[in-house]
Amino acid sequence: MSWVIAPVSIIALGGILFWVWHTDTSLIKRFYWPAVIWKLAAGILVGLVHYRYYPQSDTVYFFEEALRLRHLALSDFASYVQFLFTAPDGNFLGEHRTLFFVKLVSLAACITGGNYYASSLLFSLVSFLAAWNLAQWISRVIPDMAAPAVLALLFFPSCVFWSSGVLKESLALAGIYYLASVVLKIWFRYRLTFGNVLLLLISIWMVWSLKYYYAAVFIPIVTAILITRFLVTNLQYPSFAKEGILVIVISALFVLTGGFFHPNLKPARIPQLVYETHMLSLASSDAGNVIPYDLEPTWMGMIVHAPRALVSGLFAPVMPQAANVLKWLATGESLFLLVLTAFSIPALRQVHCSPHRLLVVGILL
Repeated sequence: MSWVIAPVSIIALGGILFWVWHTDTSLIKRFYWPAVIWKLAAGILVGLVHYRYYPQSDTVYFFEEALRLRHLALSDFASYVQFLFTAPDGNFLGEHRTLFFVKLVSLAACITGGNYYASSLLFSLVSFLAAWNLAQWISRVIPDMAAPAVLALLFFPSCVFWSSGVLKESLALAGIYYLASVVLKIWFRYRLTFGNVLLLLISIWMVWSLKYYYAAVFIPIVTAILITRFLVTNLQYPSFAKEGILVIVISALFVLTGGFFHPNLKPARIPQLVYETHMLSLASSDAGNVIPYDLEPTWMGMIVHAPRALVSGLFAPVMPQAANVLKWLATGESLFLLVLTAFSIPALRQVHCSPHRLLVVGILL
């Protein structure tokens, strides 16, 4: 039966995409099908690359574990359902986030007849629809930003590739995209529907369960800019500098409460966790593919290396040390982003005049 289910699920996926396109009336509609093709191709490519070159990678492991759960569903559906809704012991540890994702992948495996690539398309679809929704809202509320939104969310290679297929990032980024669209609706005083609130809660739950550190940064900052805007409107704070300081203070207060929700978000734990992650990355990477830091597990050690880490994270590699196709492609993308950033810097001098300046502060943070 699985050879029948997979094609049927792909046809259903195509039907959903066609319905979204048919009902779309946005300024960016002409980009829809190229973006769809690019996104779904990225989802397939994620699988091809990992199965061909990295058979021990996360996406392969996730799906193999999901197939075991699918087998359980076929043999004992009641036990499978019970397992889906059984919380693991412990408190949001890494293996529990993996188990949560494997459960979600098992649902996709059941829908697609256990076909990896059909499941990959399903996850890519969810990610695409969230990105498309955000791009739509940006083009609606700030039409001048339509082209940058389309480029950044729908076509920028790394952004598209690493949020496609059977990866945690596909759903985590989808959640972030939807949260961002809700922030825009609130900012521009659109009414939230019951469906918006329901998807908002699901998105928060999804992001927190898969990538809690995304939520730990994103939610405090967007909450801070919304609170600051409310205070500015009602208490008449006219100074942009005061607004910026207020956003930073409120964000910091929210971030400091993160330790109550997750042990890894305790301020004393964060430097040690960053250090451990960095050392693990060094141990599992080729020397020519890493940016080494003489890092110490302290806040001062993080602060000292933060500027270089930020610039390198955004713009490296500027010149690859060893020439191969992938590194040259990465270099081209980095240089393109560097050029875009350079051209955007002069506009920041006028940001204090913008009615949306707090959004810019939030983005920079």
